[in-house]
Amino acid sequence: TVVEFFDPACEACRAFYPLTKRILEAYPEKVRLVVRYTPFHGDVSETAIRVLEVARRQDVFQPVLEALLARQSQWAAHGS
Repeated sequence: TVVEFFDPACEACRAFYPLTKRILEAYPEKVRLVVRYTPFHGDVSETAIRVLEVARRQDVFQPVLEALLARQSQWAAHGS
């Protein structure tokens, strides 16, 4: 079990995502991912987390997560 403390607005989390995805794809029967949200970037993180949770309930978490991360520079403040 891998527990990831994740903020969808975090650049480091975005950079780490491909590694996590490769591990899960390489060991689908042996590795389980548990995501714990850590909204370090305020309201924008909270909104993105709400979007991800709705996506999870609709069984579209993965494509929504990838879309959010691909466009993170457009919606996340990154300290500015």
